[in-house]
Amino acid sequence: MIRVGALSAALLFALAAFGGLTSRGETGRSLAISTTTASALGPDVVGRAEAATATWCGAAALADRVPNVIAGNPVHWVYVIPSDGPDDLAVLGNVMQSDAEEIDAWWRREDPARTLRNDVATFACGTQLDITTVRMTRSSAQLAPLQGRFSAIVDALDANGLGSVFTKYSVYFDGPTSDTNVCGQGGSDSSGFGVAIVYYRSCVGVSTAAVAVHEVIHTLGAVPRGAPNECGGESRGHTCEDERDLLFPSIGGERLTEKLLDPGRDDYYGHMGGQLDVQDSPWLVRLDAQAPLALTVAGPGSVVSDVPGLRCVASCTTTWNAGQRLALVA
Repeated sequence: MIRVGALSAALLFALAAFGGLTSRGETGRSLAISTTTASALGPDVVGRAEAATATWCGAAALADRVPNVIAGNPVHWVYVIPSDGPDDLAVLGNVMQSDAEEIDAWWRREDPARTLRNDVATFACGTQLDITTVRMTRSSAQLAPLQGRFSAIVDALDANGLGSVFTKYSVYFDGPTSDTNVCGQGGSDSSGFGVAIVYYRSCVGVSTAAVAVHEVIHTLGAVPRGAPNECGGESRGHTCEDERDLLFPSIGGERLTEKLLDPGRDDYYGHMGGQLDVQDSPWLVRLDAQAPLALTVAGPGSVVSDVPGLRCVASCTTTWNAGQRLALVA
């Protein structure tokens, strides 16, 4: 194991040739999941596709592109459609890219020293989201009921090689739903694997960016049991102190910019208590503490890291959160 410190490390290799629900799918994964619902919406609803502010210029892919541009535990974005659903990535890609940019700006506003480590790739137009498309084996009719949908999506990710314990998966499910008041679900297990799902065709009028980052934060462990303002009953895993808190159990028509990240700094982020603190999550980029890792390679072959972000066939330097642990394999 290697810990990335404040100084670059030179290595020589000689190479020869939450919330009360549990989901258990066919893969045997057991994830504690939390569900977000919509509160009352106003009459004026802006179409989500029309509301996209960015244009995604990437190309469709059926696998995660490697190596990752930003080293460290990533949040990988996935577009999921039923077996008989139309592929609308040309539209949804713009929505997802817009949401990712909005989330990044919001997080930096709430904490200038952190932001979410979204998995990005380099395209001809620049660096944007690395989006993987997954077409499920189940039909729209089979996936419309809420019961079993989350575990079915998790199974589909696993079947398509998207099951890394180092990765959280931000999924936009583009299929019909019978429960149009359920906006998304998120959950993780003790290995680190986590899935945050936005049900794109549900909760029309609700910010998909707000739903996406809400569910991702659930995969990071929030809200921990025993937090001062944790809700009770079916809303456990959320906070009930302030409706502006991103992890309030329901969401209305407000934009992400109107939400706050643990406004009291006492429940799940940047607090002084003994419970889990999302601010310490390895899935965040520590903007105030980056360190280079310089790798010298001698001979044919390559070196890869277990944590995504390093794949060297020649000498290379990558940048990590200071203190990051990783293993290198020749």
